[in-house]
Amino acid sequence: LSLHDSLPIYDIDDGLIQTIDNNVISYSTCNGIALSAGVYGSFITNNHVDHTNTLLPDGGAVYFVGDHITASGNIITGCLGTGVYNDETSSYCTMEQNSVTGGSYGIELNKASNSIVRRNILTGPFTGLWEAGGIMLVGTSASNNIYYNIINGVNKSGNGIHAYPGVNN
Repeated sequence: LSLHDSLPIYDIDDGLIQTIDNNVISYSTCNGIALSAGVYGSFITNNHVDHTNTLLPDGGAVYFVGDHITASGNIITGCLGTGVYNDETSSYCTMEQNSVTGGSYGIELNKASNSIVRRNILTGPFTGLWEAGGIMLVGTSASNNIYYNIINGVNKSGNGIHAYPGVNN
């Protein structure tokens, strides 16, 4: 499936397990793939997402709010937002073996808890605010596990991994 100059894929069925696998998504003005609040136990795997967030950079090529979500094996290029964005109190999520080139941040956890970020390859330049970098942790309230990631090409004002105030990791 190839989507060019189209709307992103959205999941609006709260509480249902969704699998989004092996899609090609390009030139989306907002998120490439987005799972809405209340989604539980879903999988976003092996997608190629290119040039997203061209109008609204506050989002991600892969964006989700929910619990027990796995984002794995995705290839993300040319995103103006975050590559993989785990947002607003998501918990017990896994982001692994994704490849992100460019964007605001490679991976961002915003108020997320008890999640795992491992074995990702994140290549800059990263252009986000707050010391752009490979992995950004904002206001998380519980332990997150960040390990075995490769982060290259961080801007001179950025960080490979940055924990923003109020973060306990």
